[in-house]
Amino acid sequence: MQTIEAAFELMEWQGEAMPDRQAVRSVFAGREVSYQAFAMRLPEEGLYRFVILCPLQAPAPHLPALGEFLHRINGSLPLGAFELDFERCSVRWVCSVETDGEPLPAPWIGASMQRGLTSFEALWPELLAVAEARLLPADGYLRSQLSMELPGLNAQLEPQGLALQLPGIGDDAELKVLVKGGSAEQVRQPLEMLFGSPLPFAVITA
Repeated sequence: MQTIEAAFELMEWQGEAMPDRQAVRSVFAGREVSYQAFAMRLPEEGLYRFVILCPLQAPAPHLPALGEFLHRINGSLPLGAFELDFERCSVRWVCSVETDGEPLPAPWIGASMQRGLTSFEALWPELLAVAEARLLPADGYLRSQLSMELPGLNAQLEPQGLALQLPGIGDDAELKVLVKGGSAEQVRQPLEMLFGSPLPFAVITA
């Protein structure tokens, strides 16, 4: 547990030690919600386990759609996976790491938990919209991929005076990308290189 405590100290996080569980618990404030996070060592199993709980509670009828969305997202995560707690109608991020009995380095522990927190924050708008049935799971996944790719695309398009933007999630069910400073045809090729042809979303001049 010392390496876990060292990781929290390294990241300058406040943590509550739970010696009986060989764990450290903390609360992190996101942009809109707060997350409970647990880092624990399971020496008998040779595992470290990191769990981040999201306060989202979805209506039971929306759980199948939320489960589909999380399943799609998990395929693109570099570390850990999102799980749906059917009993609590909630979502958590979990990462389990097997070791040979040696403690994990503190920087690795801190970076892993930070990645889980970042994953939640990056997906929060789509996660909430799918949980509230304002967005289809497939569209939520695609929108999340667009959110990750647009900064890089905009860096390429900036010399041409072009910029791409995702509109907010509203009543309009159509998934689309807005083009500023030019036409849809000027950005179609780089978008097709990433998302295929025909594009699975509309491209509209802002």
